Amino acid sequence: MFAPNPNPRALWFLLLTTVALPSFARGQTGMETEKLTLEMYLDFESVSNPQISPDGARIVYTRGWVDKMNDRRESSIWIMNADGSKNHFLVDGSGPLWSPDGTRIAYTATGEPEESQIFVRWMDDEGATTQITRLEKGPGGIAWSPDGESISFSMNVDAEPGWSVTPPGRPEGATWTEGPKVVTRADYRQDRQGFIDEGWQHVFVVPAEGGTPRQLTDGDWNHSTGRWTADGRELLFSSLRTEDAELSWRESEVYSVNVDTREIHQLTTRRGQDTNPLPSPRGDLVAYRGSDFNTDTYRNSGVYLMNRDGSNSRLISGDFDRNINSMEWAHDGSGVYVTISYQGARNVHFISVQGEVSEVTSGAHMLGLSSFTDEGFAVGTLSSPQVPADIVSFDLDRPITFQQLTRVNDDIMTGVTLGDVEEIWYE
Repeated sequence: MFAPNPNPRALWFLLLTTVALPSFARGQTGMETEKLTLEMYLDFESVSNPQISPDGARIVYTRGWVDKMNDRRESSIWIMNADGSKNHFLVDGSGPLWSPDGTRIAYTATGEPEESQIFVRWMDDEGATTQITRLEKGPGGIAWSPDGESISFSMNVDAEPGWSVTPPGRPEGATWTEGPKVVTRADYRQDRQGFIDEGWQHVFVVPAEGGTPRQLTDGDWNHSTGRWTADGRELLFSSLRTEDAELSWRESEVYSVNVDTREIHQLTTRRGQDTNPLPSPRGDLVAYRGSDFNTDTYRNSGVYLMNRDGSNSRLISGDFDRNINSMEWAHDGSGVYVTISYQGARNVHFISVQGEVSEVTSGAHMLGLSSFTDEGFAVGTLSSPQVPADIVSFDLDRPITFQQLTRVNDDIMTGVTLGDVEEIWYE
């Protein structure tokens, strides 16, 4: 079992040289050195969600940038060989996912009507592309079914208004302020999102060749993104499908929904949070995150395991009290890889089904694990105080070094001197 530091200390990163100085400063050598400025921020590009093809030969990923003229973010999908060679633009969009057989990718992009839609592109030389949805609202959390015949997604569905305020008749040609907004829900807005009471998140499935999406969940509740079971019969999600659920603070349960019959079963029953269900590759187990009910300001979630029917639930992360960012099953079903944020860094750990926690990577960086093969070839994003995020590859079995596959901001950072960053520990 992983043992935490017996003398925990807080870690602080102090920026000893300010980065937002005037564009040029003269160093001791007399040569001009360019400093990072706020204006450069709009020129930075981002990389995210690298995904390895099933045969391990190619990687697709999302590349984002700022449209300075229209004050919005844009993205496109790029592709490269597994060693980083032949890196090039593929198609406009974001969030690409390989089909199980590697012949297609699914992704989201602006379509018709003018909302984010789901597209499927064949990955042969022809590259035929089909818009498979015509949604009024943008989909999220897309995922291929194990047989590649369907794609699941989540989407907000408008709620029927409970009641409304009707103002007196407006004279023809009059200019009035907007009518009043009637709020009937306790949880009606969130930071950085604004009002969130316009509907409910539900789980859908659509044929991969296009067709009419089917809504699998119902009711006035929010549902998380669905995760397919290995046999493709069910999708697992978290929610709280009880009366006045929004008044039950810090409570949620794990559910399954049958894709054919839409029958929903509740798999967890304790008071507290049970979220992020993840079916095992063989389909017999479900890993998920959770915690007993508490009134603490914040508490880290543990990693739990249960049988597919919800029986034999047990904690497998023990006293490993760390902030878990993401979780994915090892392909052999021996445990889950998790990314852990701790002491100003983020690294990968492994939690076995027997409850053993081991460190996979280490270092003062922010590492995200996005995709990996049966042989342990992994890709993710890596950043540090001196290097913006880029895509890297590494070996999960022997993560000694990281191979940098992209350099999307080298054109901006060349010749730029960043401020020195130093770790300072205190007891």
